[in-house]
Amino acid sequence: MQPLKSALPIAIIMAISTTPNAIAQDFYAEGTVGLSGFDFDALDSDDYTMLGVRFGRNFTSNLAIEGEYAVGVSETNRTIASFDPINEQSYSIDASSKLDSTYGVFGKAMVPIGNGLTVHARVGYATTEFESNSTITYEDGTTENRAFNDTDPSLAYGLGAEFNFSEQLYARADATRLETFGTDVEAYTLGVGFRF
Repeated sequence: MQPLKSALPIAIIMAISTTPNAIAQDFYAEGTVGLSGFDFDALDSDDYTMLGVRFGRNFTSNLAIEGEYAVGVSETNRTIASFDPINEQSYSIDASSKLDSTYGVFGKAMVPIGNGLTVHARVGYATTEFESNSTITYEDGTTENRAFNDTDPSLAYGLGAEFNFSEQLYARADATRLETFGTDVEAYTLGVGFRF
């Protein structure tokens, strides 16, 4: 997602250089649904559905800070066949994995472009909790169970847009990128928010 990384500083500079206007609603809350894709090197990309909430405060019409929390509502299951050259036997791995939760804090720079549409860039720090369970079955019939559950904090950044239905009600879309557990993660979210 190199275009996202390249466009991020441009969007932030535009927002900061735009003359801030007073806003009537200082705070906002959103409900979100999203899809997070983990680009594991050894496997195909795994996608996880997330449901979340987001709360923020607008300091001006161009700058805000927000926190978010999302939980995973899906898991992936796969079977992998391989061969152990040391013991000279084949084996299979039945694995399930789940993105338990993500939470983070972001600074957001916004640029209103007219007709109720606003674009934004954001950068912050996010923590991901991930778990997986696997059963290894060897050719001779023996099995081995393995489990993994850990959290990993990382830098996160992204771009997005909002469309205002009214002064309070709006819809929002975001694309966010981070690197966690040694792999690239791209998260796409849609949400509905309310300013107050």
